[in-house]
Amino acid sequence: MIQFNIFGCGIADLDTFFGYLCYLLPYLFQDVHVSKLKYKVYILAKNHRVSYPLSFNKSNTPFTIIYFDVWGPSLIKNHNGIQWFVMFVNDYTHITCLYILKNKSDVGCIFRVFYQMINTQFKSSIKIFHSDNSGEFVSTTLFIFFQEHGILHKTTCSQTPKQNDIAECQNRYILKTTLTFLFGTSALQLFCFGVVTYVVYLLNQNPSRVLDFKTSMETLTRYVSLFM
Repeated sequence: MIQFNIFGCGIADLDTFFGYLCYLLPYLFQDVHVSKLKYKVYILAKNHRVSYPLSFNKSNTPFTIIYFDVWGPSLIKNHNGIQWFVMFVNDYTHITCLYILKNKSDVGCIFRVFYQMINTQFKSSIKIFHSDNSGEFVSTTLFIFFQEHGILHKTTCSQTPKQNDIAECQNRYILKTTLTFLFGTSALQLFCFGVVTYVVYLLNQNPSRVLDFKTSMETLTRYVSLFM
């Protein structure tokens, strides 16, 4: 009895597998062409998770919808004892604001600082705030703050970071680029957070396909004047 392990194969490998079947069982497959075979069930079986629909909850002005993510703790502290970084990503411009922290418990305070900065510098108010279910953003204190300022707080379901995909993608990009700089320059890991801030600066200055190949800073300056 001949067995074929097709579940670890790609679509091109399945074409080869069909060739084997035609060779072994010519009468069974003589009138069947490979183009008529459908691999839909196989593709569904290979999926690790159900695909997520595109989000239609988009803003048309800066800073009304914010995505949040936090990273840490770093295994190596820098000379100031910093172990965490927090970033706020604007849905419309994709501009990323970064804060570095010594303690994760400071995240709530940093959010208030960020909120006030958006009000003062950009004359805008946050309407929707996306985050995961981390404790610092589902605490009673911040829950009251969101209610007092009319902010709709949307949290992800457990084990579904894709629901916070904009922040997650930015996070992965920042970390991968930071590691590239560290490895390429043979720099010590204690300089990690200095490199992270530089990477975020470059990220805000790079053209993006989703912004019609404009930079986040260019998109933002269409609405407000920046004091550089």
